[in-house]
Amino acid sequence: FTLPVVVKAIRGNSGDDNHLITEPGDLVRLNPEEYYVAQPYIANRYDYRIIVADDNLVLAYKRVRTTDTHLNNITTGATREYVESLDPQLLALAIRAAKVLGRNLAGVDVLMGDDGRPYVLEVNFSYGVPQFGGEIFNDVYIKRLSDFFAKKAAK
Repeated sequence: FTLPVVVKAIRGNSGDDNHLITEPGDLVRLNPEEYYVAQPYIANRYDYRIIVADDNLVLAYKRVRTTDTHLNNITTGATREYVESLDPQLLALAIRAAKVLGRNLAGVDVLMGDDGRPYVLEVNFSYGVPQFGGEIFNDVYIKRLSDFFAKKAAK
């Protein structure tokens, strides 16, 4: 493989045990008892968490890195910005990624590369509850999630 790469523990979350490997010597930081997945490093400044339910957008937010790291995770200091109007192509990409993995409810992480292209990083079944103020959280997230579950219950 070609460096740099991002190496993530399979059981990791919130940016834990996630490493940017720029030279072979960086591999000594990895836990030999853990299983990892490697992916090419894609230069970027932000990503999106797109929460989808079947073919519908539940909520989308942009995560912008504020620290000198490769991580866009909120737990590592990134900011969270609510996205009121998501590009339809990004939504279609997130829905397709969730469907490929058989998920009807998922938080899809789409990284926007410095080359202007979107890259699906992961499809999270356990995507965490987004922390927004009352109006966005209650009127958007909870309402759309409630509608999703009501439709499922009615079937």
